[in-house]
Amino acid sequence: MAHIVFFDTNEVGIDGIATAKKQGHYVTFIEPEDHRRYSNSDYNKETLKTVDNIIKVASTSDFQIAFSTLEKLHKKKPINALITTNEYCIEAVAEAAERLKIPFTDKEAIRISRRKHLCRQRLSEKKLASVPYDIGNDLEELIEISERLAYPVVFKPTSGADSAFAQVIRNRLELTTAYESFKKGILSLPAAWKDQFSREILIEKYISGELVSVELGVINKKFIPFMVSGRHRAQQDETYELGATMPAPISQNDRLKCIAYAIEVVKALGLNFGIFHLEMIVDQGKPVLVEANPRLMGANMPRIFQETTSVNIYESLIKIHLNDENIPSGFPVTRPISAIRFGCNQDGTLLPINKEKIIQKYKSSIVRFEYPNSEIEVKKLQVIGRIWLTGQNEFEAHAKALEALNDIMDMSSVDLIY
Repeated sequence: MAHIVFFDTNEVGIDGIATAKKQGHYVTFIEPEDHRRYSNSDYNKETLKTVDNIIKVASTSDFQIAFSTLEKLHKKKPINALITTNEYCIEAVAEAAERLKIPFTDKEAIRISRRKHLCRQRLSEKKLASVPYDIGNDLEELIEISERLAYPVVFKPTSGADSAFAQVIRNRLELTTAYESFKKGILSLPAAWKDQFSREILIEKYISGELVSVELGVINKKFIPFMVSGRHRAQQDETYELGATMPAPISQNDRLKCIAYAIEVVKALGLNFGIFHLEMIVDQGKPVLVEANPRLMGANMPRIFQETTSVNIYESLIKIHLNDENIPSGFPVTRPISAIRFGCNQDGTLLPINKEKIIQKYKSSIVRFEYPNSEIEVKKLQVIGRIWLTGQNEFEAHAKALEALNDIMDMSSVDLIY
């Protein structure tokens, strides 16, 4: 029985804790008091009840807190594996792990990955495909950069998460609006997050193509590709992700190119230990990095992966952090899954729909379907449901999910993001 420490978590990362407990490990969970990225759902509460040791700290993003907490814990009960799925605390955890000599992803690799301009700089140094970019802090700088790169461009914080404040910019007015919204928006963030979002603003050239991600494990210089996933992106705002399709609805040749490129990216960045989530745009068979996340995929993607492959990816994540190389070399698809969520595009009153009509239309394909059964008040950007569909192949599943979204939109009393 190993001592596994989960240092904070995102919503789906609770599954990792559940997996470790099912395997019989002693689990410590470091819980933040300032801001949680996971809900108070019954499942989460019941899972956390199984944890052997819960340590509450003021903030999980603060290095001094991370170091002192882990130092005391490591002395009391040596830590065999240290895991986090929360990017906001991963820099603090990496530095603490290095000082305490606890196996973890390389601190400098995480620092570079979490600062998108340094990541792009490293790719350029290694002669890997990247996009033109520059960074600034004030509006005049950003206007100069955007006009030098030529619109359209993408505006985003160099260190963020969940595509927060990211926006495709097509002119100076949109840039001004995005900048003002960003400056106002960060004021409401938790203090530790605000520091990260406030580092710099990245402006990069907009590129078109299919958005995909590669899930890549690394252990002892061995590379383990888990999945190449496709994305549903909103037509109204391409930085808003509606869902994912596994495997990606692109050719097998393009998937192999994405994996090969992802391996070169993690080598260049020095990401040496863990499972990493690399997002890229594929245009005419050529992948170009969007961002390298030094943690496992988030949202519902680990659960979609399990439905697609019948494999619990957290079992592999735990093995890697325990330095166990006994991980399969391939993950055959048992059934392709395309998942899409329903996000509100306005405040309003959401009325029930005829769910039976959707169930009857897609009954042979539905894996999961959630939508409110009663009238509720909703806010703009609130996610009110989702549907997961399978098909004969990933292309059919992907198309069905988009069709289902259109059907729900036609029935909804509130405008949905599409």
